[in-house]
Amino acid sequence: MHAAIRPGAPWRWQLMLDESAEDEWIYRLDPRIRRPLTALTIMRDDLRRLVPEVRLLHKSTAPRPKDEIDFETVLPPLDDGRRHRLAAAPPLAPSPAPQPPPPDARLGGRRTSAEGPLV
Repeated sequence: MHAAIRPGAPWRWQLMLDESAEDEWIYRLDPRIRRPLTALTIMRDDLRRLVPEVRLLHKSTAPRPKDEIDFETVLPPLDDGRRHRLAAAPPLAPSPAPQPPPPDARLGGRRTSAEGPLV
């Protein structure tokens, strides 16, 4: 669900609903990717927000030019733990559109496991 001040204006907020089991979030496109629910959000400006590496994961399924810009903007300030979780996510099914290099290539090739969870 998205909300804007007026039609055609940029979104002011977005609400995302995802799968979970017990106290774990499960990425609906690949159940190997999981995180504790307690580690799924951060506080910023008195609002709870989705952690950047999970948001980038959502954007990676069919990236648009805007998503690539978001990745290039968000990647530099990510700490090592967040970069590792993003790089360790299993590769998703390729889309028919040309794709930029996978995140792990831009993270120095530090993918530790093709099947490792995003935890």
